[in-house]
Amino acid sequence: MDKIIIPPDADFDAFTEEESASAYKITPKDLELSDELLEMLPETIQKATRYASEMTDSPRTFFPLAFIALIGALIGNKRLIKLGGITIYPVIWTIICAQSSMMRKTTQMGIAKSFFKAIIEKWQHEYAEALKRWEAEKKEADEAKREFDKPKPIKRWLYAPDGFSDLTFWQTLQENLSLVSFVTEFTALIKQLGKTYTGMGDFILSLYDAEDNMRRVTRMGGDITLKNPVWCMVGATTVPALRSALSSTDRGNGFLQRILPITYEGETKFKAMTELPSPDMVIFNDVSNHLLSIAELSKKDMKLSAEASKLFTDWSHELFNRSRDMEDNISDIGGYSSRLNAYGLKFALVFQVLTDPDQEISAKNMRGAIALCDWCFKHQVYMLTRNYIFNRFYSDRMRLLEVLGKNAGIMSRTDLMNLTNFDKEQLDRALDNEIEAGHVEAIKVETGGRPRFEYKLTEAGSGDVQ
Repeated sequence: MDKIIIPPDADFDAFTEEESASAYKITPKDLELSDELLEMLPETIQKATRYASEMTDSPRTFFPLAFIALIGALIGNKRLIKLGGITIYPVIWTIICAQSSMMRKTTQMGIAKSFFKAIIEKWQHEYAEALKRWEAEKKEADEAKREFDKPKPIKRWLYAPDGFSDLTFWQTLQENLSLVSFVTEFTALIKQLGKTYTGMGDFILSLYDAEDNMRRVTRMGGDITLKNPVWCMVGATTVPALRSALSSTDRGNGFLQRILPITYEGETKFKAMTELPSPDMVIFNDVSNHLLSIAELSKKDMKLSAEASKLFTDWSHELFNRSRDMEDNISDIGGYSSRLNAYGLKFALVFQVLTDPDQEISAKNMRGAIALCDWCFKHQVYMLTRNYIFNRFYSDRMRLLEVLGKNAGIMSRTDLMNLTNFDKEQLDRALDNEIEAGHVEAIKVETGGRPRFEYKLTEAGSGDVQ
């Protein structure tokens, strides 16, 4: 059945169960960033994305989420949405997850980061000037033997320190209220977060929710209290590296479900360095200057327009129904779709700040946010069904592939059950998932009576056996 593309302004109640269920049949083509989607995003994102796509042969698919996560950190807790008892901040976690180094994943990340260079330079200049004045005033007070209790200037920063073991990360986050961990190898960050001595295991999900009055006791700095800290993450990795780095805890505690994966499996159009055009500095400076203005925002709650609120409500219900229809095939899809629901509001907040930060969130920006979320949902489904992002049954699926691989790649159901030690439910679930992912093929064997089935490892499944 063909995939159904659901427009963000659609009448969601008009879709049948059959159409909704077919909407998750994702192909590699669906993962590409289309012109149609790009044109629904704010002009600043459009300009930056087109600039980035001209500057490299890396797929432009990798660019928008990295750029938006950086903007989320720049906005920090200065803009928020309150709905009932929930407060939404622009905390965005994303990874670019693609196999080959030829994809140049980090190239697009580097271009996204370059737009923020003027902000960092401005902050460094302001800090140097403030520090110079402070030192002069302190010297004057010391010479006059006057009490001097003016606090030393704090250096504004956007990027989180690499380590989490004690004071540096927490103090920097306390001073800046928002940071982004921007790492070219995401698994290194995951391993750091998982170290017992960092103590991040207890804090990671609280940081995602930007909770009020988070308390951290450090050896060097004592008691540090964080009030609604906004910590974003951007990283890149390969599928094998991600697979080896993730623990069962990461797959089951909600950490992974909060990360938006972006992947790409198409061809790249190679360009020699001599074929790359000169940067369009008019566009680059236009985008950079716009970001400079966002860096100076004051704190303000943001409201949804009536039309934006209705669009989000209708989409939220549709997304819930869509994911519920998938649960038999993708058992953990609900954990991903529920977090994606919040990302719809986060994206809408970021888009409105880029468009007009003093107005309520418009229907146009909500449509763009919903369209981006539906695109992200395609990436989530694609990764989940192909064992790239792993649900809690990942180990069962990998055990099935391992047993098939060690036994000539084809086995009967009885032999599989005996060698895997799975019960009927475990085996059925693992087989269904791997058949759906294209890793295992069910072969019907006629016996003259009731047919039996053998299960054969496909070429794609063979590549997944460790």
